[in-house]
Amino acid sequence: MDAPGNGWREWEHLVLKELERLNNWAERLDKAIDAIHRTDLASIRSDIRLLQFRAGMWGGLAGVGAALAAALVHYATLVTR
Repeated sequence: MDAPGNGWREWEHLVLKELERLNNWAERLDKAIDAIHRTDLASIRSDIRLLQFRAGMWGGLAGVGAALAAALVHYATLVTR
């Protein structure tokens, strides 16, 4: 199967080197993708925190506005009696 003069030993060496190179490339690519995912996840978490804060502020302002409106209505009904 492996005849001395067919050159397979040279090709075998080249094929193994190419497989090693591709494996290293795939590992680097995997690490780069993981880094991007971690960065995106951190950015999304930051955006969620900001939106939660804004929602809380708007909810608080709406509550204060509703309380003021109720107080004004109550005051108006007391004054008109």
